[in-house]
Amino acid sequence: MPVMVIIHAPKVTPLQYEAVRDQVGWVETPAVGAISHAIAFTDAGAVEVNLWESREAFDTYFATRLKSVLQAFGIQLDDIQVLDTHTVAVGEPCLAYLVPTSAGAAKASVLVTAH
Repeated sequence: MPVMVIIHAPKVTPLQYEAVRDQVGWVETPAVGAISHAIAFTDAGAVEVNLWESREAFDTYFATRLKSVLQAFGIQLDDIQVLDTHTVAVGEPCLAYLVPTSAGAAKASVLVTAH
């Protein structure tokens, strides 16, 4: 079952996030096992929510691609929660962001529930 990774990073700015993103290259070379990624910036800093196929996929990505870049930028993430999901739902609006229309994106929602 997928895991949800929630990261609270009160000191990370949008510029730092973009620099890390560019250095890691996750847009050009997506992480193996990554399902979704979203980040928001509030008065309390960055809040990131990710879905991964497994805890192992996240741990591998963090260890092999992200950790060294964070260290190079002097960023330490102290508040990382990894939660087992109960339900993961992906609907047509989500697919519109991810799949080119020429690829024939699915029209039905997908719902996965833990048993």
